[in-house]
Amino acid sequence: MNRIPTNFRRTIYCSAIKRGGQKEWDFLWQRYLKSNVASDKSSMLVSLSCSKDPWILNRYLLWATSDDSGIRKQDGPTVVRAVASQEIGNYVAFNFIREKWLDMRKYFGSGFFGIAPVITAVANRLNTPFELLEIENFRTKFRDHLGSATRVAEQAVESVTANVKWMDDNYKTISAWLENQVAISNSNSQSPSTSPTSSPSSESVSSTTVPASR
Repeated sequence: MNRIPTNFRRTIYCSAIKRGGQKEWDFLWQRYLKSNVASDKSSMLVSLSCSKDPWILNRYLLWATSDDSGIRKQDGPTVVRAVASQEIGNYVAFNFIREKWLDMRKYFGSGFFGIAPVITAVANRLNTPFELLEIENFRTKFRDHLGSATRVAEQAVESVTANVKWMDDNYKTISAWLENQVAISNSNSQSPSTSPTSSPSSESVSSTTVPASR
């Protein structure tokens, strides 16, 4: 019997997987396979993407796109999107779809439209010129094989372009402000009698707007 309150299961599962290793991941995986409760299986399926081990995440993606793994074909896109939404899983998922795009199209068939949102999930975290080049190369390489994801791929390139511009415009300002705050904090901790110093650059940081996710 699962004694974890239903509303907290996904959070607790994810936390355990994030802080654990292969043993904890395999334990929850076996629980997923044995469970007959749809809501609990859904929570576990997503929580298994919280691992910090790239090889475990890559294996999970392989299972999500393979027959007889225990993951239903209609749940495969959910796994890919869940992995892509994680900090570490994001790039693992991006590498995976670049290498396996044609295989994924063949495997999911008419249900392939469910994978399109993963491109958006991946693009939201890309913000360097190199990563922009990679997403552009992905769009170009599979231009004739994107299907319903064609427009999403175009939007992903636009999103990463905006992210790169935002970093160019604001990274140095924010970095300088944070360094200034650390210096002030260290100074105050060493000299308790010193009154807090205001930061004239706070306004410039607070006025910086992060581009909305597409």
